[in-house]
Amino acid sequence: MPFWSPGFLLALGLNLFSAPALATDYHVSPANGDDRYDGLAQATAGDRRGPFASLRRLEQLRLHHGDRVLLHCGERYTGPLRLTLDDRSGGELLIGSYGDCQPGREPVLDPRQPLPAPNRDGLLELAMPTPVVQVFANDEPLTVGRFPAAGPLLVPDNTDASDKRRLPTLAALAGKPLAGARLLARTEEWYIEERAVLSDDGQLDKPLEYALRPRTGLVLTGKRWMLKGGRGWVWDASSQQLTVQTAPDARLSAVTGAPLLAVVGGRGSLTVRGLVFDAAGGDAINVRLDGVVTIEDVTIRRAYGNGIAVAGARQALVQRNRIEDVAQDAVFFAEVRRAEVRGNTVTGAGMYVSGGPRSVLAAINAHRTDAAVIEDNEVDRSAYHGIRIAAAAQVRNNQVLRSCLRLSDCAAIYTWRRNVDDRRPPSEISGNVIVGVAGDTSVKLGVNDYFVGIYLDEFANDVHVERNVIVDANQGIYLHNAYGNSVVGNIVAVRGKPKIDAADAKKLGAMAERPNDWNDNLERSGNYQLATVDDAGRAGARRGAPSLAARPLRVLRSGTAAPDRDAARCTEAPAVATYAAVTVCD
Repeated sequence: MPFWSPGFLLALGLNLFSAPALATDYHVSPANGDDRYDGLAQATAGDRRGPFASLRRLEQLRLHHGDRVLLHCGERYTGPLRLTLDDRSGGELLIGSYGDCQPGREPVLDPRQPLPAPNRDGLLELAMPTPVVQVFANDEPLTVGRFPAAGPLLVPDNTDASDKRRLPTLAALAGKPLAGARLLARTEEWYIEERAVLSDDGQLDKPLEYALRPRTGLVLTGKRWMLKGGRGWVWDASSQQLTVQTAPDARLSAVTGAPLLAVVGGRGSLTVRGLVFDAAGGDAINVRLDGVVTIEDVTIRRAYGNGIAVAGARQALVQRNRIEDVAQDAVFFAEVRRAEVRGNTVTGAGMYVSGGPRSVLAAINAHRTDAAVIEDNEVDRSAYHGIRIAAAAQVRNNQVLRSCLRLSDCAAIYTWRRNVDDRRPPSEISGNVIVGVAGDTSVKLGVNDYFVGIYLDEFANDVHVERNVIVDANQGIYLHNAYGNSVVGNIVAVRGKPKIDAADAKKLGAMAERPNDWNDNLERSGNYQLATVDDAGRAGARRGAPSLAARPLRVLRSGTAAPDRDAARCTEAPAVATYAAVTVCD
């Protein structure tokens, strides 16, 4: 028998078990492909060689390390798409594009299915066993029928609403058929709960987390009687019927609830690059892998769930994406060890309510991460928090504009801890420009409505808040039952108190001996606005991301003429991060 040395056997084992499988490129082109092809060529090459025609064909594949899924640019693909990365090999997968991929020609994933034409009165009634979450007429989302037609239905005073399993008896709902409706209950200033109504007497499919009480806000959807005098749609869960009221000549399509792209497989890494995701029925991108997840140069619009949701990853990189009009969070992480969110433009997180308002936490929600870096993003028009973090986070040089538009007890940048003993690595919030924090107070369960620039809530500790600019908020920087934080060198010009430090000594216990440090902040109370300054020292209207970063900033009291650079009532403040200079003018 031949002699095998231990070193040779070790080398042989390493080669056998560490060498990657042969990587494969799979191509898809609805215009030029065929699902009978093998997908291995960009163009038809005979003998069934050529691109697939549909995304569904990809779901039949077992994907391995190094494989690439490539979509032909300039084409639209009917989703959703669910891929599984082989658990045994783990490995890496790329989902990208090929062909002429100039801006505006990126592959578009779209789950919409055509509906029959409405009748001459613009009415369509159609049996639909699968729940519908979005309806479009000529590429424009139709509003879901709801009750009340505008604003919430407030639970009146002296109403017994303590039973979490059913709706209270309300005069506004008397005699109305409710079975099959969907309840959206704003049970706290900051929280919306979704439930199915099972019976006409208001029984719910599962108990509410928080009891209804006077001044709680309710919205109901899903019944035909909620379509009144206009265009809209409802899907009735009890009859499983879709009803659409629109223009007679409208081209209709519907979306059912599911992620547009879902990639699963306990082991593995993923890169998604250069695609467009439109009209998702759930999350636009939902990834559950334990490796490195990279989402870059992607456009997401009109999603009924989150824009990007990543769970369980060792590292998540979300960079240079554009996310606009999503019903929940634009970027959401769950149990991710390290998240990096850089250079993204996020608009309308939580504001897209074509199917009714939904529970939302933050435009960029990194609370369930062990560590995070969130920098150089522009976040505009958020329903709730703009950016939400846990610990070991660096939130730097972001622009957070118009936060808290639908919910209250809220901030442009927010953090908290589980309890007084939750001591994790320090966090930094620095160089951010925050403009406009004010929200919906139609549901008012407490005495105060908090619309804050930077909010360090319950038990937040070791957070360094430095060199931020906060303008046009109800409150500037609020520390609530927080300890051992530093607030240094910030510029705060807000309608209410520039800074608040409120603590309950009983809650903080021994940690009450670690006070918060407030130093060298420039503070103003009143109506102020933010402007950029040109080379001649003239202040102009607030601009977008490039202008803020490239030009000096000027904080102006509203109602006054823009002062010259050398005006006596202007105070030069320390430079804020990458911004050239900040001047506050009274």
